Amino acid sequence: MGKKKKKKKLSRSPRATTKVTRDFRPRPGARLNRTQARKYGKRIYELADMGVEITPQSLLDDAKRKSSPLHDYVEWNDKAAAHMWRIEQMKYLSRSIEVIEVDDDEQEVIAPILISIPTGPETRQYIPTHEVMADPDFRQQAVLQAAHELRAAADKYEYMKELASLCRNIQGRVKTVIEAINKSRAKGPTSKRKKKVRIYRHTAG
Repeated sequence: MGKKKKKKKLSRSPRATTKVTRDFRPRPGARLNRTQARKYGKRIYELADMGVEITPQSLLDDAKRKSSPLHDYVEWNDKAAAHMWRIEQMKYLSRSIEVIEVDDDEQEVIAPILISIPTGPETRQYIPTHEVMADPDFRQQAVLQAAHELRAAADKYEYMKELASLCRNIQGRVKTVIEAINKSRAKGPTSKRKKKVRIYRHTAG
């Protein structure tokens, strides 16, 4: 029997070379599949190679052409697009306000006014932060969500050698937190929640 070839470990750091094979994939949490990421990513690089300055406007200009691979990514129905834009405005508003709370000991806590909590595969709800922190199940979901965001940030910047050690440290600690929460959640709800009035419902994003 021949010797088994060792698999080369994929390096996250791009290396300068005369010949590079590129592939594209969706970022963690992105609402794209692998096929879409490849198609759109390839087109964006094609535009860059053509000397196009890549901006949201230049991408939109290219997408306006029906022959462009980017064309099917954009919502071209003006009525639907206008509604989606208003939804995005409300999302931005919800992310743009902080709440300042001071307790009896004059300890000040600054937090987002709302936290987005998943309520289904395609839906989320914005819930006042103090409600989330007071409810064990909501709090677990919020911590789990924050942990995933931290891991995504570490994954994003791990290719920078100056930050690689820090990123791997974060990845390890986040993994421990996620495993502990998932183990706890597997045992069932930690509280019986009453129905609450929610502030805002929107599709995942």
